[in-house]
Amino acid sequence: MDFTNCFVLKRAHWSSQCTIKGNEKRKTTCRIKNEPIVALSLKKIKDAIEIINGRGEKVTQMKVAVSAEMNVQTVKRYWIEFKSVVKDLNAKNKEN
Repeated sequence: MDFTNCFVLKRAHWSSQCTIKGNEKRKTTCRIKNEPIVALSLKKIKDAIEIINGRGEKVTQMKVAVSAEMNVQTVKRYWIEFKSVVKDLNAKNKEN
């Protein structure tokens, strides 16, 4: 039986002997908690770029946001990871 969907990580417990500062604990906890959310967002953006490019259209942040059913600000947050790929795809589509 798989119970992973039943549990939601809400709090992190740090040992009292832990030597890192509170701010570092907060950053680490947030990073670990948000990793699955970030991975899902990146996958949605990647899939949306592939769909738009498959249609032969110019890939823009707005089109990606609509296709991925995400907010434009979310797409902009992760856009730097896709910027060079999108630039190459748009150049290839422009040549054709």
